[in-house]
Amino acid sequence: EQGAGHAPLRTAAELGFDDTRYGARQNALPAGENPAGLDPVGRSLFREERRAALEAQTHAQEPAPQQRPEE
Repeated sequence: EQGAGHAPLRTAAELGFDDTRYGARQNALPAGENPAGLDPVGRSLFREERRAALEAQTHAQEPAPQQRPEE
């Protein structure tokens, strides 16, 4: 329902968003384009997994903190 004084909703195409890259057919993608790169959810999950792996690797390489002898 539109409230008084509000402009009508516009479609993505009307706003200039080109969604042709998100087509269902893979052969609609330009040559060499990775369809996984067009999946924002999958891409975010991949980045989160990669970040976790890098953090685990970094923590494994760090030397254990030395404890100071109590005086």
